[in-house]
Amino acid sequence: AAERGDNLPPTLQDFYDAANEQPEEQAQVIALRYERFVKGSMNFFNHQSNVDFNTRIVDFNLKDLPDSMLV
Repeated sequence: AAERGDNLPPTLQDFYDAANEQPEEQAQVIALRYERFVKGSMNFFNHQSNVDFNTRIVDFNLKDLPDSMLV
């Protein structure tokens, strides 16, 4: 992201940091919900993607995602 000084798309860390910088309580609640995806056991989501978002169709199938991974 621009804050890092690069042209890469933002990661969950960028989103988490932005939410934590907000004074509103709701922003803190959102940041807390995403913390496990940034610092916790599921931090494998906190990396740059290798998905080409410039293609005509990008599909994310979350049908079989376990309830424990829902935000």
